[in-house]
Formats: sequence, structure tokens, C-alpha cells
Amino acid sequence: MLSVAEIKRFIDDDRTSEKKRMAAVGQRYYEAEHDILKCRLFYYNADGNLVEDKTRSNIKICHPFFTELSDQFASYMLSFKEDKPIKAKEKAEGLQTHLDLYFNSKFWSEISDLISGAYNKGFDYIYGYKNESNRMAFEYADGMGVVEVREKDADDKCKHILFWYVDRIDKGKKVIKRIQDWTENEIYYYVQVGDSGKIQLDDTVEINPRPHVVYTDEKGQRMILQFEPVQDPPPPLPLELVCAMQRPLTFRKIIHAAVTMGVKKIYFFHSRKVEKSYWSSPQVTPEAAMADAMLALVQTVDTVLPEFYFHDKFKPFAEDILPGIVAGKRFLAAHPSGAAPCPVDLQEPAVLTIGPEGGFTDYETEVWQAAGAELVTMGPRILRSEVAVPALIGRLYPGR
Repeated sequence: MLSVAEIKRFIDDDRTSEKKRMAAVGQRYYEAEHDILKCRLFYYNADGNLVEDKTRSNIKICHPFFTELSDQFASYMLSFKEDKPIKAKEKAEGLQTHLDLYFNSKFWSEISDLISGAYNKGFDYIYGYKNESNRMAFEYADGMGVVEVREKDADDKCKHILFWYVDRIDKGKKVIKRIQDWTENEIYYYVQVGDSGKIQLDDTVEINPRPHVVYTDEKGQRMILQFEPVQDPPPPLPLELVCAMQRPLTFRKIIHAAVTMGVKKIYFFHSRKVEKSYWSSPQVTPEAAMADAMLALVQTVDTVLPEFYFHDKFKPFAEDILPGIVAGKRFLAAHPSGAAPCPVDLQEPAVLTIGPEGGFTDYETEVWQAAGAELVTMGPRILRSEVAVPALIGRLYPGR
């Protein structure tokens, strides 16, 4: 949670940043507040004095040409040949009706605002949420009021998104500003009266902070489900799994096995021998992975969620992501022709990589070795991926 002082500092620093200063210029042009408004005409009067001409009526007329360009650009981007740009296949009976509930006129209105805002300012934001009908919906957020806070800049070392906007202007021209602090798990709501006023928790919000997930029963009663564990969860394994994408059924088995045994970080990457169609399967999405992980956690009486990462390009993953994963850890690559038997009972953190059906290519093996990997084997028998994963983990960290 950010302190009030941090929230004020982040917002103030962001408002004076070069990025927001230039964005404000673009937005000002869109609103037809052009530089010509600053122009002044002078002349010499009969006495020879230089005076400003304030009587001419046509010297500060703004022509909103940029406004027309921006609006036309948004209209062009959303001009589809068909009235429903997102269409279900004819064989998918009833799917189009379901899609229309989500991709309706409100959705396209928000997208229009997003396109126009990004064109004017150079960036903008949109976020998803569950609406009153319990359906996924999207809301445009003016980028001028969005502040991205990095982990290293916050005292709690967590990522935050601050979103502020002017709610209204009260008597005496007091600006009422609403501020939201978005974290991974919840949203804190604040209010500020005047630019120099005190930032305090907004008591008009019923649930503050509000978790991202609030349960609503059949009678419409809302509640937050909380629990207190009767015992601590089992300690996680000091192992991170780097696994080639598998066929959907194998993918689910690997997740269940790894999570059951205590692995908390699993990376899936594309390999030469992986079918590209695997990546488009609805069973290999982050949501599907987490659903299988939840079942594994229940089985092992664990409450710490694992993290999943998906990388559908091998080279960017190997060059940009992998070095950060293996830094300070022992790196092991399981390969049938490994030069050494898999070690037993490690007392150090490690990273284990598993290949697809058919194993790694020679090039991929060379990449692993260049990153510091040891090629290890379980013996002459060729194991399926879903068998190799628990076998290797059990050998590396037995009894944990």
C-alpha cells in the first residue's frame, strides 16, 4: 500500500514530466486551444506610441483542423465493412448472440475514445472489469490521470497504478479529485479537495480497499471471502521450471505435477519441435493454467499461487528473458543424451528446463549451454514430459 505522501509525490512528479507536458499540448490542440490565442497585434498611434490593438475581432480565431483529423482518424479505424467486425463462425450456433453482449456499442465507444486519445496525446489507457451483469466490460481511462509506479520506486516494492480524475468543482472553485491506487489484489480509493488539499481515504466508497474479486450471492448480497489458515503452507521448492510448450493434455498434467510438488514459477516457451497450433488452444492460456494449479494447491493443502509466463518466440526468450531467470542459480537442461546423470538432493536454487516431445534441437541445446546449462539425463529410457517432470523434481529435491 502506498502512503499518502507517496501518492502525492508520484502524481505531482508525473504531472510535471516531459511526457505529460507534451501530451497536454496535443490535447490542447484537439480542444482548439491553439497558439494563435497568444498572438497580440500592436500599432503606433497618432502620438507615435506603440499600443496593443484590442479592437480587432478576427485575429484569434482557431480553426479546429487537428480536431477534425483526430476524429476522422478514429472513425476510419472503426469503419468496418460489416456491421459486426467480431463475428462467430456460422457453425458456432448461439456464439454471435453471446459475443454481442460484450462487443456492443458501449465497447466500440470506449475504443473510439481510446484511439482518439492516443492520437492526441501519444498514449492512452483502457481497462477491463466485471459490470453489474457479471460480464467482462471495458472502460476508457484518460492517460493524463494515469501514473504507472514501478516496484523499485515504491516503498512496499510492489507495482501500482494510480488513476486520478476531477469529479466536480464545488462552490468557491474547489476541485474535488478522486484518486484510485490499483495493486495486484485490490483498489484503494482516496479523495482530495483542492490541489493542495489533504489526500484521505474516500468514505463514500462502501468497500475500501476493494478486492478485485467480490462475491455476490443469489440475492444480490455482496461479500468478501476471507479465511485464516490453520497452518502455514508447505515451503516452496527453490526450483523454477522452464518448459517447452506441450500438447494441451500434457500441458495440464505438467502443471498439476509441478505445482503439486511445490514449484512456484513456470515458464513456457516455443521450441522448434512444438506445433504452433498448441499456442492457440484455449486449454493453454494463463487462465486455464491457473485453474489446474488451483486443483493442485487444494490437493497439497497449499495457499501460495504459482506464477506462469508464456513466451511464443524462442530467440527473444533465450536472449532477453532467460539470463535473468538463471542468474545466481544452477541451470540444468534435461536431455536424453546428457553428459551427466541428474544430480540428487540439491542444496541450492536451480532452474530446470524440459523439452518438447522429440527433445531439443542441436541449436537449442547449444543455446542452453551458452547460458550456463548442464546437460543432465535420467538414463537411457526416453520419458514423456509429464513423467519426466515429477521424476526429475523428485530426484533434485527429494522429500520436500
